Formats: sequence, C-alpha cells, structure tokens
Amino acid sequence: MGDTSSEVDEGIRRMIVYISGPMTGVPVGTCIRRFREAEKFLADRGDVGLNPTRWNGYPYSEMTWSACLRHDIRQLLLADRIYMCRGWQESRGATLERFVAASVGMEVEYERA
Repeated sequence: MGDTSSEVDEGIRRMIVYISGPMTGVPVGTCIRRFREAEKFLADRGDVGLNPTRWNGYPYSEMTWSACLRHDIRQLLLADRIYMCRGWQESRGATLERFVAASVGMEVEYERA
C-alpha cells in the first residue's frame, strides 16, 4: 500500500523519478525543453518522471520561490529516486533537492553529457 511505484500490465515495477535541475534564471523555453527531454528519457526506459515544470503554474505562478520549493520537496518525497539534470550544481533549489533525496536514502542519478 505504501509503494509509490507504478505498475504496467506485466507487473513490472516502474520507478517514479523526481526530475531536478536549474530553473531560476533559465529562459522559460529552455527550462521546459530540458525538463521534458529528461521526462522523455525516463519514460523511454520505463520510468515515470515527476516534472516540476508541469505544476505550480510554471512559469506564471504567483508562488514565491520558497513556496514552490516546499511543494517540490513534497513531490520529491513521493519518488523512488532523483534525476539531476546538468547544471544542478549552480541551482540553490536543485542542490537542496539533492541533499533531501540523499538524506532519506534515495538513489541519485546524474544526467550524462
């Protein structure tokens, strides 16, 4: 009952993977494209990507950065692991998300160049 994974017809466990990376200061179109590319990469291998550019009204939300982060951390904690997009090291939010994921024992995966 507490399992956060998704099931497919053959009973294969699909991992739920939170997508993390730089958003603040990145042009909106670039940010959406990068996160959707990561989402597609994960889907192509059979995982379910949790894409933060698809919630919070991004990029037109009236929410503050901290309110968005609070929401995103809640979503992160539903995942089985985290996928770090290139450039995460320069992002305060992505660095915090990685810290939380590692602190609760999630596998951390990094986008390859």
